[in-house]
Amino acid sequence: MKTIWKRELKGYFYTPVGYVFIGVFLAVSSVMFYMAILRQRSGDLPTFIGEMSYLWMLLSPVLTMRLMAEEKQKKTDQLLLTSPVSMPGIVLGKYLAAVTVLLAASGLTLLYVLVVAVYGRVYPAELAVNYLGFILQGCAFAALDMYISGRCSSPVTAAIAAFGANFLLWITDLLAGYVEVGWISEALSFISLYSRHETFLMGQLSFAGVLFDLSFIAVFIVLTIRGMDRGRPVSAVTAWIAVAAIVALNAGALTLEKKNGWRVDLSYNGITTQSAETREIMERLDRPVHIYAMYRKGDEDLQLIELLDRYAASSEYITWEHTDASLNPALVNRFSTDSVTVTSDSLVVYCGETDRWRVLGAEDYISLSMDEETGNYSYAGYTYERSITGAIDYVSRDNVPQVVIVQGHGELDGETVTAFQELLEANQYEVSFTDLKNDLDPSDLLIFFCP
Repeated sequence: MKTIWKRELKGYFYTPVGYVFIGVFLAVSSVMFYMAILRQRSGDLPTFIGEMSYLWMLLSPVLTMRLMAEEKQKKTDQLLLTSPVSMPGIVLGKYLAAVTVLLAASGLTLLYVLVVAVYGRVYPAELAVNYLGFILQGCAFAALDMYISGRCSSPVTAAIAAFGANFLLWITDLLAGYVEVGWISEALSFISLYSRHETFLMGQLSFAGVLFDLSFIAVFIVLTIRGMDRGRPVSAVTAWIAVAAIVALNAGALTLEKKNGWRVDLSYNGITTQSAETREIMERLDRPVHIYAMYRKGDEDLQLIELLDRYAASSEYITWEHTDASLNPALVNRFSTDSVTVTSDSLVVYCGETDRWRVLGAEDYISLSMDEETGNYSYAGYTYERSITGAIDYVSRDNVPQVVIVQGHGELDGETVTAFQELLEANQYEVSFTDLKNDLDPSDLLIFFCP
């Protein structure tokens, strides 16, 4: 295998193929880096790496087109097959040579990271997870395209066929967001190399995601080996059993990972990491709480979905489901009030035993800070966990603190106290307004008499 690896690696750089692949890869990624990072003065490397991943679809066929097809075109495949190297050694040697060039191109993109590190801040743990997913995705495309090269008789045909297969995978990923039939959409998402990559881009180390990529690579390497070994054909029954076993293994791994919250959050802000306060509330929770994620299919907030999975894993009393507000008007009307309207990007946290609910919108997930000198507000971070934990605590508790604000005698009006009302509600108080003409319950009452 080592001999084949050296032979193929030299072949990449004795011919223009290796230089073309690395040169085009760096040229296009440099333009992406300028548009996404330098021009925007941004340090958002995960988004940039996500955009770079589309280069595998375009350039992986260049890397693999000659691996198998050229042997057939030059009639050297029989000479190769009669060599003392085993069939797996031949295929693995060729594949590892392609992966070596792929890793070299990926390593050179660390220059972009260095530029960001000089002028901004880089988070090594998150970046490592981003690059792990990026490289595994590239290796998966290389395995698929090498298999296609083994089925073609010329490198040009192999490149065209491989690009077609890669493009089909991309289309499959897009279709998953538009197909209305649930099981079909889930199946398309399950086999998508792009959907699996999203987890790594969020800084989540997913063992199920790593297993899927490695399984994908192994399947197409084995198929390539069997395709070259014409004397030992695989029966259709054996092939289908193997495919079913691999699918079951990956489906089980994904289910267990979500159910038990096994993903490791290495994102810079730990956006899906639960705080001690959240864990304490989850431990004492003794009432079922159901969460409706009201998102249009394909427009889901992936970080929020990841966090909901972790809530469900942390307590048997937490369940959640995805639903489209436009397709469930009855559900929207049920939880909408005069002051709060359920929209297509809302999260409804509901407890049936207390018949209490809270509607969270996009504005509830953003923390703002104020510049005391200018009075201007600026984005300070996300508050996903704080908002959801507070809502769960509010809907499930026995007693909710009440705040009654008295008006009508020169006190602050409703518009003036709106910001303070929102602050109280964010901290799980129920706020109401009254005046001194009404009967007031003196228990648990806080009254504001003047500005």
